[in-house]
Amino acid sequence: MLVGDTLFYLADDKAIWGTPYPLRGEGGAVVARNAASGQQVWSFDIPERPHDIIAANGRLFVSTRNGTIYCFASKGEPGH
Repeated sequence: MLVGDTLFYLADDKAIWGTPYPLRGEGGAVVARNAASGQQVWSFDIPERPHDIIAANGRLFVSTRNGTIYCFASKGEPGH
């Protein structure tokens, strides 16, 4: 998902972290990259397998296949 100049995406099974068993359905991550340069600017490991991602009201929401919802905001935002 592109928000401003940042590309956010989900990584299932922590495949990008090089775990030895990438298809076991164990965890994942949300990753942010600069859309122009491709440089990774932020990431967060999720202990469950991520399912969907949405941005609204200056926040990023990530749901998991187990039903957990994670909410991320920029530092300094109310509720951060």
